[in-house]
Order: sequence, then C-alpha cells, then structure tokens
Amino acid sequence: MITKISKIKDFGLFNNYSPDPNLAPFKRINLIYGWNGSGKSTLSRMFRCYELKQKHIDYPKASFEITDNNGIAFNSNFNIDSPSIKVFNTDFIKDNLMLSQSKAEPIIYISEEKIAEKEELEQLRVKDIELTESLLKKTTEKDSFLKTIDTFHKNAGKSIKDFLLGTIHADVTYNKSSSEKIWTKIKETGTTLTDFIQSTDNLSVQKEFILLNSYKNRISFSYKPIDLEYFKGIQDRVNNVFSRTLVNKVIERYKKEPILNNWAYSGLKIHKKLSSLKCEFCGQTLPPGRLNDLEDHFNKEYVAIQTELQDLKIQLNNLLLQEHNNIKLALFDCLKGNFDYYFRDIEIQRTEINNYINSWIEIIESKLNNPFYSGGQFKSHNSITQTYNSIVENLNNLIVLHNKYADEYKTLSEKSRLIIENHFVAQRAFDEDLMTIEDKNLKIDKEYQELKGEREQILNKIEVLELKMKNELIVLSEINSNLSLFLGDDDIKLKHLAEGGYELQRNGEIAKNISEGEKTAIALVYFIAKLKEQDNNVKESIIVIDDPISSFDCNHLFHANYFIKSTCGDAKQLFIFTHNFQFYCLLKDWAKNNTGNIEYYLVKSKIIKKVKQGFLENADIAIKQFGSEYHFLFSEVKKYVENPVKSYYNTHVIANLSRQLLESFLTFKFGRTRLEKCFDEITDFQDLNKLRKFVNAFSHRIDGSSSISAFNDNLFAEVDSIVPLVLDLIKHLDKIHYDSMIARLNGS
Repeated sequence: MITKISKIKDFGLFNNYSPDPNLAPFKRINLIYGWNGSGKSTLSRMFRCYELKQKHIDYPKASFEITDNNGIAFNSNFNIDSPSIKVFNTDFIKDNLMLSQSKAEPIIYISEEKIAEKEELEQLRVKDIELTESLLKKTTEKDSFLKTIDTFHKNAGKSIKDFLLGTIHADVTYNKSSSEKIWTKIKETGTTLTDFIQSTDNLSVQKEFILLNSYKNRISFSYKPIDLEYFKGIQDRVNNVFSRTLVNKVIERYKKEPILNNWAYSGLKIHKKLSSLKCEFCGQTLPPGRLNDLEDHFNKEYVAIQTELQDLKIQLNNLLLQEHNNIKLALFDCLKGNFDYYFRDIEIQRTEINNYINSWIEIIESKLNNPFYSGGQFKSHNSITQTYNSIVENLNNLIVLHNKYADEYKTLSEKSRLIIENHFVAQRAFDEDLMTIEDKNLKIDKEYQELKGEREQILNKIEVLELKMKNELIVLSEINSNLSLFLGDDDIKLKHLAEGGYELQRNGEIAKNISEGEKTAIALVYFIAKLKEQDNNVKESIIVIDDPISSFDCNHLFHANYFIKSTCGDAKQLFIFTHNFQFYCLLKDWAKNNTGNIEYYLVKSKIIKKVKQGFLENADIAIKQFGSEYHFLFSEVKKYVENPVKSYYNTHVIANLSRQLLESFLTFKFGRTRLEKCFDEITDFQDLNKLRKFVNAFSHRIDGSSSISAFNDNLFAEVDSIVPLVLDLIKHLDKIHYDSMIARLNGS
C-alpha cells in the first residue's frame, strides 16, 4: 500500500509540496475532502501518471514520488514498476469515452471458456509477479550500490574543491559529475591507483605552484662557476714559487734576518737610483765591493721571484669568492626548498675555498718577506672547486626550471590541477575500494538485465495468450445491467461495434443530448467494469476515484455511494476525492466497519510568496465526527478567530466561509430562504450593520472575476475585527446551540 506522497514539484497547484511531518500515513481507505480548485484533480492526475507510466502532458517538467509500506519510493522516472493503480478522473473519461460522439473504447475481458489457456495465463502471471519481486530486490541492491558510488563522487568532488581553495583553480566547479569524469579517465589509463596517489609533500608542492599570486617573472641572473683550469694554474704557480730555492751568492746575515734583507734590498735600489758611493744612511764611503756583494745577493732571480710573488698575491685576492646573491624570493614557491639546500652548501663551499686561497696568500706574503723561506705547509684544494661548480650547476638548473615554469605557467598549472584531481579521486577510491563496489554493481546489473529479459519473454507470452482469449462482449451485459440499476431505467445501453468499441444508444438509437448526470453515471459504470479488464484482480489494485458524483441529485449520490462500496470496497487500497460534503458523509459510514483501516484528509490551497499552492492535511474533528457541512464551516470560522492567518487569499476565503455559515444558521433559525430577510428579523445585535455589510460586500469578488486581484481590498482593514462577530451573533441568537457546537468541536 501507498503510505505517503513524499514530494510533488512543478505539478499544478503542487509546485513545491512535501508532506507535513504530522500528516497521518495513508490507510486502506482514504477519504479526501476539498473544495473545487483546491488541488484534488491534480493529485488524481499524479496517481494516473503512475498508472500510465508517463508524465502528464500539461506538466512535462514535474517531479513526484510516492512511498509504500515497505519504504520503497516510486518516483516520476518510473524506473521501478509501481503498484497496480487505477484512476477515475476527467482524464480517464476523456481518454476512454467520447460521449459527444456516443462512443466508448473497448473493454477486454478474459474468456471463461478457454480453461487450459487461462491456467497457463495464471501460471505466467504468477511467474511475472515472482520476477517482478526479484527485479525489485535487484533494483534495491543496485540503488544501494549507486547511492554508495554517488556519495563517493560527491565527497571526492568536495575534497578537490576544498583543497583548491586559495588557488587559481578555486573557481572551477567540482561536484559528483566532476569526480565521475576524473574517475573514468583514471580507469582508462589502465594503471594502478597508487600511481596517481601523491605524498603529502608533493601534494603541497603542487598546491604551492598554483596558489593565488604564485606566478613569478623570469630570472636573468645565473651563478658563475670557477674556471677550474685557471684555478689549477694559480694553485700550481703558488706551489711552484713556494718550493723554489734561490741560487745566488747569499749574504748569510740577510738570509737569516728577513727584515734586514728587505731593508737592504730597498736600500740597494735607492743607492742605484742615486748612483751613491756613500752610505745614504751614515754618510761614510761604502767599502770596496759592497755594492757588488749586494748585487750578487739581490740578483735577477731574486727580483723575478719577488715580482711573481707580488703578481700572485694580486691574483689570489681577486680569486677570493664574494658572498652569493640570494634569489630565493624571486623563485616559485615549489623551488625554494631545493634552493635553500643548495644555497647553504654553496656558501659552505665558498668559505672553504676562500680558506684555501687565504692560506695561499699567507704563503705568498711569507715568501715576499723572506724569499729564502721554504718552511710551512702547502694545502691542495682536493677537488673542492669541482664540488662548488656542481652546486652552481644545480642552482642554475633551478633557475632554468623556474624560467620554464614562468614560460609555461598556464600549461604546468593545469598539469598540477590534474595531479591534484587524480590524487583525491584515486586516494579515496583506494581507501573505499571503489573498484570492488563497481564490480559488484556490474554483477547485480547483469543479473537484473537477465531477469528483465526473462520477464519480457513472460510478458510476451502473456500478451499472446491474452490475444487468444480476448472478449469484448462479456463486459457488455455487466455494464448495461449496472447502468440500468444506476439510472433507474433501461433506456441507455452500450452496443458492441463490429470495428471494435461500443456505441451509446438510447432506446435503440444513437444517444444524443446526454445529461451531465447521465454522463457521470456512464463514466463511473464504465470505469468499474474496466477495473476487471484483462482479468485484473481488484483486490490487488490501488483505486483512485476523483469526484464521481458531478451533477448528481441526492438519489444518485446514494447510488454512487453504494456502487463504489460494493465494487471497490475490497480493493487493496482506495482513495476517494470529493468536493460534495453530503457524499463525503455517506462515505464515512465505512468507518463503522473499518476501524483502523480508514483515514480522513482535507485538500486545501493557500498563498505562499504570492503563489497559490496546494497541500494535504489531516481532517479535523468537524470532518471526522459530524455529518454536516455546517459543522465544518463553524469549525473553520472558529479556527480563524482563535488564530487569524492574514494573507490575501486566506482573508477572502474566511469572508466567504462566514457568509456560508450565517446562511445555514440564519435561514434555519428564521425559516427564511434569503439571508437578507433573516437579517431583517434581528433587532437587538449592536454590530449587525457592520456584519451585514461584511457578508454582502466582502465575501465575493467585486466584478465576478476568477482572479484573486478582483477581491475588495477594504476587507483587510476589517476582517480581524468582524469575523468574531459571526460567532457572537450565533451565540446571541442561540446560546444553547452555540455552547453545544463549541463543546462538540472541542471534543466534549
């Protein structure tokens, strides 16, 4: 059985309906009362969509869903075979009865004579039911897997979206569909999921590259390597001059005293320049041969080595490495970590190389001070320059990579996005074992398709058998007999046509000028007969009947009530919609024999955000317990007085209800047929004129229009103060009646 209408969207008055949490679940018999225009027919049309398994032509964009007692939801995609639903409404009449042409579509009954075929047909139908149940189970399993897969992709899409916040790709839409596309591409590669999963560090690197304002300009700077050949040449010269020994006639005192040696060397150059024969220091004549001795001591080799030492000292000072330029801030963030590592190393190597060079300068300075010096220790660089150049190469490679990123930033940023997308989908797929879930889903789908194919074969066999057993004539006697009972005479009958279908005749001639009451009776009788078409079991059907008593007089209301109860009373579930309160009360007699199996509802409409919308609510005590529309009107006015709902639509509705209530009460109270004459009888109610104007002027549209905008706007200023006067007048004229009504409506 259907337990609730879960939702309706874009379907007439029900443009955004969801059930009130307090709405009672549907029972086997459901009686639904509502005025014309409240949405009854719309609900019946929704049920008929399930019967026809297609959307209503007037509402192609509508979506809706009903739920059964097993919790299974049947939506407007009709992807699950819905229960057997049969609907009587104006659409049914239009599709089956051409009453203006006095014709009707054929109803096919199953021939009782073909016993063997019928037994086979019954077996096939049992098999069809079994297959349908199996398909339903498979559908439930499929839906469970699909829901898991959908949830996976929704979460994966959200993970990517959250991770990319603050990046240049933050404006890209990521949702279930995005994840599904990524996942499809991952599977198409044929590689393992772990190939797409990134380490935390690499994922951070990819994100850093695409952060907002992460783009950097090209760098024209590069680090300079050491000229290894030149460096080695300098080293060899230092080593050579360090180990060179002077071959000359040495003045031992000068050799032993470097200070004196340098002093004498400078003095010799002064005396030679001045051609002095006397000592420029003491003024005495130089001893014979002294200058020759000095010339021999400071010979050409001595001068040459001094000159070379001075040159080497200059070159060594020029060779000292300066502090390197730190370009970290100019690099892409993803390169800064490696830059720090290499830059730290190159500074260490620079210091060490400079230490070597400074040790060589010290050797040169020692040799300059004492060319005869050969002590100390010479240190080789031990390939340190090659290490230095290797680091320079790494740093320059980072700059090259940086420039490549700058030149190809758009392409590379897209690549980073792809890496991030693949990571999050692959990581989640690995953690949640999505491959296995999809494999199981494919297996279930294969089993579903096999069952579906088997059922289609069964249905084809059923169709073949039904064609053999079809009989349009069996139903005629039943329809004509029921028409006679319903209408009280034998004038109108259906006649079978050779080309198929039926012709409506009155006294043997084509029926013309069919009254509205006759049309309704014919339609209802025809529907009841059609319920058993193709051997359909009424006890397994959900029957929906919408206003079956249009244009009926009181006598025919009783006929319709009896007819529906006797033919549809055993239905699996029954929904009856009506706007006729008298007919509604007749139907309520079922409550006596169906305690616990019957439920009562009201269909109403109200204005929400300037749009008229229909909704379903539980019937109140005035509907359930009392057998007159008067109780209902009294209850509605009482509810408004206790809790005014002031909206454009509701305000005018309560004005109309107030007039109807006073018409019922006053015309009975004073025995008058006109409300105005009743007002003339009242002489002692202070606010009578105000109330009289209210029900006469404000309870109807001012121009007879069907538009809400045609209501009198002055009503808004007075409605809250006047509606209570309606009940005050009833209380004033008949307090016993008023108190009794209040007690009944309060459940006393």
